[in-house]
Amino acid sequence: AEQRGHPARMNSAFELVSAISGIPCKIETLGAWGNNVYVGTSDGHVLLYVMDKVEAPATSSSSTSSSSVTFKSRMEKKKSLGHGKKPVTMMEVYPDLGRLLVLCDGNLEVLNLYTLEQSNPFGDKGKGVITFCSRKGSQDYRFCLQLKRKLLLYEYTGHYEFYKEIPLTENALSMEWVENTIFLGYKKEYAKLDLLSGEMSTLFPIEAEPVMHLIPDDAALVLVHEDIGVMIDYQGNPTRGMLKWTGPPSVVTYHAPYAIAIVPPAPPTPSSGPAALAHLVDKDKDRDRERDKDKDKSGTKGVVQVHNARSQRLVQSMPYPPSVQFSRLTDPKSRGEFLLLATSSSPASLYALVPVPLLTQVADLLRGRKIEDALELYKASWERDQELGTSTLTQAQYTQQLADLHQEAGLLLFLDLEFEEAFIHFEQSSIDPRIIISLFPGLLASQTNYRKQTDPSQLQPPKPKYLVVTEMNLDSLSNIIERRRKQLALAPSSASQTIISAETALQQSRSQLYKFLEKRISRTSRDDIFKDINTAFIKLFLLLPQYALSSLPSSASSVLTYNSPSTSSSSSSSSSSSSLSPT
Repeated sequence: AEQRGHPARMNSAFELVSAISGIPCKIETLGAWGNNVYVGTSDGHVLLYVMDKVEAPATSSSSTSSSSVTFKSRMEKKKSLGHGKKPVTMMEVYPDLGRLLVLCDGNLEVLNLYTLEQSNPFGDKGKGVITFCSRKGSQDYRFCLQLKRKLLLYEYTGHYEFYKEIPLTENALSMEWVENTIFLGYKKEYAKLDLLSGEMSTLFPIEAEPVMHLIPDDAALVLVHEDIGVMIDYQGNPTRGMLKWTGPPSVVTYHAPYAIAIVPPAPPTPSSGPAALAHLVDKDKDRDRERDKDKDKSGTKGVVQVHNARSQRLVQSMPYPPSVQFSRLTDPKSRGEFLLLATSSSPASLYALVPVPLLTQVADLLRGRKIEDALELYKASWERDQELGTSTLTQAQYTQQLADLHQEAGLLLFLDLEFEEAFIHFEQSSIDPRIIISLFPGLLASQTNYRKQTDPSQLQPPKPKYLVVTEMNLDSLSNIIERRRKQLALAPSSASQTIISAETALQQSRSQLYKFLEKRISRTSRDDIFKDINTAFIKLFLLLPQYALSSLPSSASSVLTYNSPSTSSSSSSSSSSSSLSPT
C-alpha cells in the first residue's frame, strides 16, 4: 500500500545473528534471563549457557546503521532431571523468584536459576502434569497446573500453596492466564474459563494445534487460526484487527511493539492418483511440478515474520535457508537480553534476533511516512526499557527526543500538505515557530535576527542524526505545494490523497499556522522570537478571509499591546507594519 502517495517500503526491526552453535543435543524448549540461556533437551537435561554480546563500533559513514554484533558463549552447567531420556517439554523463567520451572515426562520440577539445584515443592500433585501457566499479581504469583481433565491452582507467597481444583471435560494443549480468566487452546477450539463464576465458554473453532500469546501492552491476546492471528481482549472479544502470515505459524511471541512468528516452510504437495493411473496424469503431474517450482520461488521457505501488533502491519519478513529449521523461540517476558531461535537439528544452534537500533528504526519509519508507527515504537520501547530497568535515557532526554520526533513528523506532514495533522505534531514539539513562519514569504519581520539553517553541520545545537528533514528541501511554501502536487499526480491511482489546488493549500496552511501561533504567543519568553511571532500573527490575521478587524481576538489584542522589556514601542509598531504581501 502507498503511504500518503509515497512508495511503500518495508522496514528492518531485527537482524538474525548466529549466537551459539554445536549444542550437543536436540533442543526441545528454551528460556532466558539476561545473558543466561536455559536449554531443555530431548534427553532430559537442562543446560545453562552464558552468552556475551560482542559489539563492534559503528563506522562514521553509517552512523545510523546497525552495529556488527557477534556472540561468545560457554556452557556453565548441565543438569539431568532424573527422568531417563524423556524430553523437557516446557520451561518458564521467573527471575523475581530466582526459579526455573520445567516439565519433563509429566513431572513439574523447580530449579534454582543460578545453580540448577532441583526441588519438587508440588509433591505428588506435580506428577502427571500436561501443561502449566502462571499469572503475576501485584505482590504474588499464581500458578495453574493442568493434570488429566482438571486444573490445580496455586499461590506463591514464599511457598507454593494449593487453593483450588477445577474440573475439565477434556485436556487443553495450551493455556494463558490473565486477570481472572484462563484462556485454553483445545484440539478443535479456543475457550475461556472465568475463574470467578466457573463458567467455560467457546471463543471459536480451529482445525490445527492452538497457538496463543499475550500482548501485555495492549491487554490483548493473539489466537492463531491457520494463517491468521485473531486479536482479542481479556474478555474474549475481538479487538482492532488481525495479523496475516504467509502460512500457519508454529510459534508466536511479543517484543514491544512487535508480534514475531516463526512460519515453517510449506509442506511438499503430495502426489496424486494411484500408480496404475500414472500414465493418464503425466501431463497434469508435469504441470503441477512446474507450479510447485514457481511456488518455491515465490516464498514457501521458512520465514520469521515481524508485525506491528497495534497496526497489524507487516514490518519485516526474514527467510531462512532449508538447512536451518527453527522450532523454538524464547519468550521476552522471561527477560532475556535477546529473543533466541533454536534449530531443530542435532547438534543444535541458537540464533539471536538482534534489534536494529531504535532510532534507526524510527527514522526509517518517518521516511516512509509511517508516522504513528514511528512514535508508537519509540514510546513502547521506552516503556519496556523502564519496566526492565534497561533504559539509558533520563526522563528529560526521553521527553526531548520525543519532542524532536513530533517536530520531524510535523515537518514531513507539512511537506505532504497534511497541514492539520502537521500542526497537531508541532503542538507537541519544541519547534522554533520561526522555522515554520520562514516557509511563508513575507510573514517574518523585516528586521528579524532569525537565519534559516540549511547546512545540518552548522546547526547549533547540532541536529540529532536520527532526524531526517534536514535532507529535505525546506524552501518556500509555493515550491513545497507545487512539488507535492507533482508527486501526487505521478503516484499510482491507489494513492488515496486528493490533489488539492494551490490556493486551497495556501489558505489551509495559513489558517493552521494562525491557530498555532495564537497558542504559542503566551508561551514565548524570548523577546526576539516574540517579535517575529507577533508580526506573523498580525499579518495572518489580515490575510485570512474568515477574520476581520472588528472581531480581533483577545489574544491578538494582547499581542498588539505587548511591550518588550528590551524593545521600544516604536520598533514593535515598525515590525507590525512591514509588508503584508504573502508572496
